[in-house]
Amino acid sequence: MFLLMGSTRNARGCSARHLKLIRPGRSCGGFTYIGVLLAVAFIGVALAATGTVWQQTRQREKERELLFVGNQFRQALEGYYENPPPGKARKFPQKIEDLLQDDRRPDIRRYLRVIYRDPMTGSTEWGLLRGADQGIVGLYSLSDGEPIKTANFDPEYAELAGKRHYYEWRFIAKAGVIAATGGVASNATVSDAVVPPPGPSDAVNQTEAEPQVEAQQSIPVVEPTPPQQQNSVPEWPRITECQNAFSAAIAGCRGAGRGCIQAARAQYVQCYK
Repeated sequence: MFLLMGSTRNARGCSARHLKLIRPGRSCGGFTYIGVLLAVAFIGVALAATGTVWQQTRQREKERELLFVGNQFRQALEGYYENPPPGKARKFPQKIEDLLQDDRRPDIRRYLRVIYRDPMTGSTEWGLLRGADQGIVGLYSLSDGEPIKTANFDPEYAELAGKRHYYEWRFIAKAGVIAATGGVASNATVSDAVVPPPGPSDAVNQTEAEPQVEAQQSIPVVEPTPPQQQNSVPEWPRITECQNAFSAAIAGCRGAGRGCIQAARAQYVQCYK
């Protein structure tokens, strides 16, 4: 057996700082392998930590972008509402594309240059909040992710403090009144109302401008306008019954696809006949 001390090296190139006994024919490669494993482990931990920091940084950037985009939509809705045609009542747009080109007036106005994408989903689909006349009074993200930022908002976004999901970040025009609430639907007055996470089948596409109906009755609900009847008008209790049945049918359609929603609408129209 070879007796090694200090930093001497044997024929195999092994070094030892302490007294070691190495049998003839044995290699010190095992120690090198363990060292490589430890190095790989440390590098993996460092990369994981770096990835987490980068992901959080990117998410914070998206949150700032969502606040900016939401405010752009809100200002555009307010501009549309405050600039009606001469002699006409003020109202909100029926579809989001109306903000791109307001042709109600002789001088065409543009309150938005483009339909912004939702930074959280990467899509141009937004949840729409409608008034009694089905005009769009506000919108919100369709993402059910949890925000990093929950406090220290700027004054214009103070009502978003404490929200636990992005779909609760609602951007509503100051004069907006959501259907079935009977109150002003500014962010300050309805900030405590919880909007449920919308499913893929309930997403509102601006190109189709379909009415958005929320699934819960305890929150501001966007009800469809009852169809016009030529011969008779249903009594109010029947209208309420039809609307409740329609809301229940929509609630059961989450995740079931567009066909379920179309069937619910057909039943809703049939209810008035």
